[in-house]
Amino acid sequence: MMLTFDQIVQKIMAGAGISRDDTLTKIRDMQNELHGFVTVEGAASIVASQLGVSLEGALIDFTPAPSRSTRTETEEKRMGVSDIYPPSLLNVATANDRNLWDKPLTITGQEVREFERDKTRKIVLKLEGVDVGIGLNITNARTLAKAWGDDYRTWTGKQIKLVRVRVLFKGQQTDSIGVVAV
Repeated sequence: MMLTFDQIVQKIMAGAGISRDDTLTKIRDMQNELHGFVTVEGAASIVASQLGVSLEGALIDFTPAPSRSTRTETEEKRMGVSDIYPPSLLNVATANDRNLWDKPLTITGQEVREFERDKTRKIVLKLEGVDVGIGLNITNARTLAKAWGDDYRTWTGKQIKLVRVRVLFKGQQTDSIGVVAV
């Protein structure tokens, strides 16, 4: 039996009991973790395996997607560059695209990530309804610590608003994301 990407997603949802959004987020995270060196179908197969969802006996359909004129609107969206190479963290462009400014966003979890690029560690907050986390710079982390206490693990369930701020980056003023405790 040949499985398409959508069929793999359906099997993961059914087998792991998770939502479509959570499934797609896990697949995008896996593809991002592997630096885009696997197809979305390959990433989906890895996620299925990690979640204990068997795809055994099924062949994965890696045939090219239909030409642009026959794709549905949903397929067109899935085939966008940002979906193939999703940002690993929330950035200004993503906040603009998703209209996330000045709205209460609930923190659903957090983690600390090591960033090889600049040899730093950052707190990354997961936000309800947002498929990428927001990496807190020291200013944003201290802002939230002042409001809610130093232990970032207690921030789950609290709300923040994203605000546009101008910062000096590599000698130039640029837009950035600031946070405000709600």
